[in-house]
Amino acid sequence: MIDVTIFIRYYLDALILISLLKGVFFLSPANIPFEHLEGDGWDDVFSSFLNFGTSHDLKHITRESLKILSTMLSQVPFGVVVVDIDDKIILMNHTAEDLLKLDRPLKPQTTWSDVRAMTDMRSYKGIPLTEDMDPIYIAIRNMECVAVNILVKASEQESSNWLNVTSFPVTDSDGKFIAGVATLFDVSEFKGIQDILYHKATHDPLTGLSNRTLFSANLCKEFARAKRKKSACALLVVDIDKFKRVNDSLGHAAGDDLLMKVANRISSEVRESDVVARLGGDEFAILLTDLSLDNGLHVAGDIADRICRSITNAFQIKDDEVYVSASIGISLYPTDGLDETAIFTKADAAMYKTKENGRNGWSFWEDPDKSVS
Repeated sequence: MIDVTIFIRYYLDALILISLLKGVFFLSPANIPFEHLEGDGWDDVFSSFLNFGTSHDLKHITRESLKILSTMLSQVPFGVVVVDIDDKIILMNHTAEDLLKLDRPLKPQTTWSDVRAMTDMRSYKGIPLTEDMDPIYIAIRNMECVAVNILVKASEQESSNWLNVTSFPVTDSDGKFIAGVATLFDVSEFKGIQDILYHKATHDPLTGLSNRTLFSANLCKEFARAKRKKSACALLVVDIDKFKRVNDSLGHAAGDDLLMKVANRISSEVRESDVVARLGGDEFAILLTDLSLDNGLHVAGDIADRICRSITNAFQIKDDEVYVSASIGISLYPTDGLDETAIFTKADAAMYKTKENGRNGWSFWEDPDKSVS
């Protein structure tokens, strides 16, 4: 676990850096390796600044302040990248080069587009980072501060880095753009902890399947997608018959073992695009996606039939062979409803109809008003 005080210290360092950049920022006509400037080299740099800008622009720039900035950039525990309005990299410290997995030093006139082409940068969704998603370009284009997480994928010999990139524009006293600045923090460990917490919050701890919260989110997302594509989805609610008898006779540990094996069998009978969840107890739910409006019921019935046959086969629970069955209810979006509540209510009703008819089978939702002639 990362010490929170360390993260706060890094954050304060970033604030100090931003203050320095805003106070003594300069625009160089070429890439300058600030970490390697020593002695008289600073006199040459300072002279070039005096020739480049006006006295108003440079009134806060001193030889000592540049040294302070250079020293800080070389020692801060996060990456710093500065680009001009033409995308050319004015400054990049060693930490940024390491985080971006670049071979240093960069050649003069290297642009940020070049850097993005050299690396495999991806958004938090895993999509290759394009210009319209790039935080540095967004800061320049929209003249606003942007903070995002990106993934820098590595070769097989290296580990990938999750970076928090905060970029902002630097302007002069008249509000004219001078440069875009980005700070890069390695948040890989934080991201790992975040992923663990997210998984715990959205998955059933026993079976590893989606829980009701995640299933509900997927349901709403797939309904919206089906509406756009004019396709269908099917909801299957699965209840395990005689599960309580197993729990009472063999104990809760045996019951948990049975539920894990049932989850595996259900998952093996659905398609890769489908979603399986444990809603609680011995109740499961399955979302079948990308169905056509014409044969959606046929596909759902076929999968329900396969699940029922699979569940009726014996389960080996320690030294015992255990036999259970499944009662399944099926409802279809958009035929049987247009929201989660309606679809779930009708799938539940169809499942209870299956139980009333002797269990170990499946039923479609049927509108009782239409059944009466």
